[in-house]
Amino acid sequence: MSTSQHVEAKEPTTEPIPISPKDRRQGKLSLRVERASSIKARVPIIVVALAVAVLTFFVHGYRLSSGPDVFSDEGLYLLVGLSVAKGTGLAINHDPFLYHPPVYFLIEAAYIKLLRLNDTDLITALFSVRYLNIFFSAATATLLLFFGRKLHSYKAGLLMVALFLMDPYVQRINRRNMLETFTLLCLLAGFYIFFTRQPRLKTWQWLGAGVALGLMVLTKEALAPYLLILLAMVFWTRRTQLVDALRTIAVAICLYACYPLWAFTAGEWYDYVSLKSTEFGWVAGAPSGSSLTASSQKTFSFENVEKLLGQYATSYILVAVAGILLLVLLLFYRKRRETRFLLVWSGFSFAYVFI
Repeated sequence: MSTSQHVEAKEPTTEPIPISPKDRRQGKLSLRVERASSIKARVPIIVVALAVAVLTFFVHGYRLSSGPDVFSDEGLYLLVGLSVAKGTGLAINHDPFLYHPPVYFLIEAAYIKLLRLNDTDLITALFSVRYLNIFFSAATATLLLFFGRKLHSYKAGLLMVALFLMDPYVQRINRRNMLETFTLLCLLAGFYIFFTRQPRLKTWQWLGAGVALGLMVLTKEALAPYLLILLAMVFWTRRTQLVDALRTIAVAICLYACYPLWAFTAGEWYDYVSLKSTEFGWVAGAPSGSSLTASSQKTFSFENVEKLLGQYATSYILVAVAGILLLVLLLFYRKRRETRFLLVWSGFSFAYVFI
């Protein structure tokens, strides 16, 4: 008699493996990184850049024609733009205007002709021309996004955009028909194109950077010293780019040379040399007997300081914080190329403004 034994297979019992709080935190962190990466994949940088441009345009352009004041320089620049648009050249009431180079006025004249503002009243034309700088402001914000991403990270670019977007002094200038907006856009574009982690720049890089910086000087000559800090940048970051820096500066100088060449051929050479010599003497520290210096001297006033602090306190706070952060970068992160690039740029800017 045989008996059959049936053995029932039992499923193995598995006990849950305890997860430590540290592993749990690391798991959540990796999940967040994956989600952030997927968001970046779904939202290309170009879409974010367009959103930044549109947002800046609307924030800086909000109620643009309701400004409480009109700067005297705005009116002068508008008159020059109208003169160029009418074909009478760089002039105000047929008197040559050589205080600033012509690039911005050529762009302004094209805008005036495009929107047919020649026959409108000056206030209407001025409020319309202000939108030209709003466009340049939006382009600057977009470039800041790309530059911050290039130097450090995506978040750094967004932070730079936020500071630029909300700063009251930036809005004060960019909401008006002034030269600084386009000038700084060209400066930023030149440095953005020039900065690379490669040992040498490609031809289009040093050529493009030279054109951008040349347009900067052709808009406002006061920023010409920024050409020289390229040499300091490459000397401290990567000396193999010294030739590229010299090429960039040469392109910018050749582009600016078109302006004095025009003054010579137009019969304005004497006035050009006389005015630029006076301006250079003023910047370098002209004698007190100079009429330009005498008319341009500023006196310190606590009342004026109180007024400026009330309007632009956050701007001054940001300047102070920037100075502190520069010291932090200098003390702890100066070995990084990106840090040295920013240190030279920012350090020169502080010296140029305050000394």
